[in-house]
Amino acid sequence: MGPNYKKNGKKAPSAAALYDLVGIRMFTTAESFETIAKHLPKPSIPAAVQSIELPPHVPRFLFVTWNFPMAAPSVLKTPTSGPTFLLVFIFVIKASTAMHLTNSAALSQAPPALRLLDFWYREVVVNGKENLDVKGRFKAIASVGNIDSVNLNSFAKSYNAKPVLVKKTGSVTRGVDYLEVSGEYFFLCCSTEEPGDRELTSHKHQM
Repeated sequence: MGPNYKKNGKKAPSAAALYDLVGIRMFTTAESFETIAKHLPKPSIPAAVQSIELPPHVPRFLFVTWNFPMAAPSVLKTPTSGPTFLLVFIFVIKASTAMHLTNSAALSQAPPALRLLDFWYREVVVNGKENLDVKGRFKAIASVGNIDSVNLNSFAKSYNAKPVLVKKTGSVTRGVDYLEVSGEYFFLCCSTEEPGDRELTSHKHQM
């Protein structure tokens, strides 16, 4: 928690989510995708959100896309693509979030988390170019609630509910009324990842 987390290391429970998860799409593909959102239909916009006018840098839809290789990586070279298990999370902005992001006056009264979100949206992609420092602040945390009953190995379990920063292994794409963050597991190529890849391959049909 702020204002100086790097120094004091203090943490606090997260506040309510700023976007609603409205869909999860899963695909198997011949190669990885940095951008998939432009090929997918957009979900319906809730009436409460549709009536709120947002600035151009604030997306109504947020797509978070993960590319997982369907085979264990080579220890001799780093593949950049190949047969992929593609997992796409689709979010729609909440009306309570949108109200705070409509203009500078509303933003000045917003909680710190919303002001940080506005900054990230505004600065992460400018004139089609990624700001790597800002992009690296995007953190994803995957948590499996029944981790002990899904037959995963100890390696996979050790990463449950651990944060992942999307830096050089991902990309951010801005589209019409949406923003997509994609993560590339292909670039995380080392021998210690092989058990995780085997687990993902064996469980992909159960997800």
